[in-house]
Amino acid sequence: VTQVLLEIMKFLMDPEHLSEVVVLIFQFSTGDPTVEELYEAMQNVDGFTELMYVHPADTNAEWPLMRDLVKKGQPDPKRIVVFQYNGPDCAVASACAPLGINNYFSYTAETNFDFGSIEEMRNVEDSCKITRGPKEGASFYGVNTFVTPPDENAAGIVNSLSFIRRRLNRCAAVAGLIPNFLFVDFWSKGDVPFVSQARNVALAEAKQRQ
Repeated sequence: VTQVLLEIMKFLMDPEHLSEVVVLIFQFSTGDPTVEELYEAMQNVDGFTELMYVHPADTNAEWPLMRDLVKKGQPDPKRIVVFQYNGPDCAVASACAPLGINNYFSYTAETNFDFGSIEEMRNVEDSCKITRGPKEGASFYGVNTFVTPPDENAAGIVNSLSFIRRRLNRCAAVAGLIPNFLFVDFWSKGDVPFVSQARNVALAEAKQRQ
C-alpha cells in the first residue's frame, strides 16, 4: 500500500501534473488493512493527508468543482479525494469521516457490475440503470464497463472510442446523470485515457459557458 501511495504523490508533485486530481475508491473486505490502518499508511507518506479533501459529513453538502480543489496558484490545494465501501460507515465513524474517507455509495449511484457478455452491456436500459447507491440526488454516477470474469479480448472492444462514447452517452440518458466514474478492465487496451480526457475538457468548457 505504501509504495502505491508514494507513486501517487510522485505523480501529483510532478510540475506537469499540478492541475491533476486523483480519486481513490477502496473496497474493503475481510483481513488487512482496516480503514484505520489505511489512514495510518497515508499519514506515513509525506504530504499525502494534507492533500486530501475532507467533505462535510452532511451528504446533502455540495461537492466542489475540480478547479476549486486544484486552487491553481493558491495555497492549500486538495487534490486527493478518497472513498470507501464495504468498510465502516464513514458518515458516523470518527475513524474515517473527519479524515477525508467518504462512503462511496452515500454519494455515488452506480450501474450493475457483473456483465457476463458485451451484449448485456449493449442493452443499455438494463446495463445503465442504477443498482447501487442513491436512486435520486446522487452527486456522482459510476458506469461499469467490463465483463466478468475479466477478458482482455472483450476489453479491447468495450474500451474502444466508439463503444465508450456510445455507452456513456446512453447511460447519461437512461440514468439522467452525467457519468463521473468510468470503471474498466485492462485500461491500456483501447481508448480509455483519450475518451476520459476529451469528456473532461468538453464538460469543463460547457460548465464555463453556463
